[in-house]
Amino acid sequence: MITIPSLTAEGLAVDSEVPVAALPAADRFALLMLSTMPWGPRLLSKIKITEGPASDSPCWLCGVAYDAGRAKIRIGRDQAGVRRRVTVYVAAWEALNGPVPAGLMLDHEVCSNPSCCNPNHLAPKSNRANTRRRHMSTKRPNQYGFVGAARHPRGKAWQARITVSDTVGKARTLSLRGWPTPSVAGLVYWLVAKAVYGDDFYDHPRPEVTPDEEAEVRAYLIKRLPSILSKPWADDVPGLVSGLTQLLADVTEVELAA
Repeated sequence: MITIPSLTAEGLAVDSEVPVAALPAADRFALLMLSTMPWGPRLLSKIKITEGPASDSPCWLCGVAYDAGRAKIRIGRDQAGVRRRVTVYVAAWEALNGPVPAGLMLDHEVCSNPSCCNPNHLAPKSNRANTRRRHMSTKRPNQYGFVGAARHPRGKAWQARITVSDTVGKARTLSLRGWPTPSVAGLVYWLVAKAVYGDDFYDHPRPEVTPDEEAEVRAYLIKRLPSILSKPWADDVPGLVSGLTQLLADVTEVELAA
């Protein structure tokens, strides 16, 4: 077991709501590794350790220069000799684990807090896996028991709202028409979300609707999906084109056989 009994006495100025000695061994070790970096003490002086969603590991919140809601810091130099400016959670991860694997990004898997830089809360994942987990962690059934169904802002109808992210993390929201009931809007959401994110992503039950409502949904998707696929950013969203193309083929086949 790793113990760092005199962490604060060694000059590591850490503002912590939780006694440093009471932190998990992995967190104390990460703080020690961070302190060994040339820029480490500067970053540590900006960190506030506070209780978060994970009961056994607090979040590390950092108050340095922000960019799009995420704190950034200049560390080291790249191969061209230019100073690197990275998010603080990337800096903390690299202090403990080395460079983020090529083609992957860091996901706040434990706490879902983008302001947290505790490296033990992070995991390298693909953009698709990161988006899928974040989406699942925030999508819960509404008061009527349906996921993705929301009141239309200009009336009493319901709409399916689906948020996807492109390869650079930019969010795109698809608002799929007004429907008379939340169950029908929920079915539209279920079909499109499952098509984009795959069977391993969407585990909510399929909303039940009448045969006539099902036919109306199929007709709508046959008309609407081509316009989504023609969006200039469609190819930049992982799984969107392949998933919706297959969905379009499936609903068309069922409609022709009906």
